[in-house]
Amino acid sequence: MRRHLLSSAVLLASTTLLLPACKAKTVELSGRVYQGLLQDAVAGGADLSVLSFEGETLGQTTTDSDGFFTVEVPEDVNVFVRIDAAGAPSTTFAGVVSLFDETLPDYYLYVLPDADVAEVEGWFEGCERGKGPGIVMGEVRHQDLVDRDGDYAINTAGQVKLLLEDGTERTACYLDADGEAYDPDALLVGDSGRFAILGVPAGLHTLDVGFDATLQQRAVQQYPVLIVDDPSVSPWFPAWVTLPE
Repeated sequence: MRRHLLSSAVLLASTTLLLPACKAKTVELSGRVYQGLLQDAVAGGADLSVLSFEGETLGQTTTDSDGFFTVEVPEDVNVFVRIDAAGAPSTTFAGVVSLFDETLPDYYLYVLPDADVAEVEGWFEGCERGKGPGIVMGEVRHQDLVDRDGDYAINTAGQVKLLLEDGTERTACYLDADGEAYDPDALLVGDSGRFAILGVPAGLHTLDVGFDATLQQRAVQQYPVLIVDDPSVSPWFPAWVTLPE
């Protein structure tokens, strides 16, 4: 999968704004929506919705035939972007809108066709599945370490859980040492860095990614996750961790 080497300045994109009556300050965001695990195609004609963390729809639009969009959105706002495309479940991304006009890096926003979702589910066959419509999946990487190829290094000692809106939690499933099949005995993400949580209920949840660097100092990153009522995917490629201070 392509690496998402992003700055922290802009973590989301959006759509055509339905301007509020108070004429709030806005910024212009532009970008391109891709599709597939390898993100080797564009998602033309995909419907995009921008949602506040309180569930308000801030805007809606459709990507052009080449997957491009440009839009004004309220500045400095926490939002979810929901992308719906034919032959794919709803895909949601979370982040913070910038204070400035920006173009999102390539390969940040994407949808996963049903066939790719089935492939991921095949990797994790045997993993306990809840009764909800969602999948949360991803790959844990170091935000402050790079490998020999210059990519952000996979964090092999990550532990992932999902804190559900109802106060319960789900522990993620991990792959075996070859990164090819679910390992029910794995306690860490391992060499692949991959994780998945299947059958997640609709709602606003929190992804909790932990890392014990010394078995005494623990660093935790938390990320908001939105699962909608339709079949839904929240992909985190990567989910970042940092070295404990």
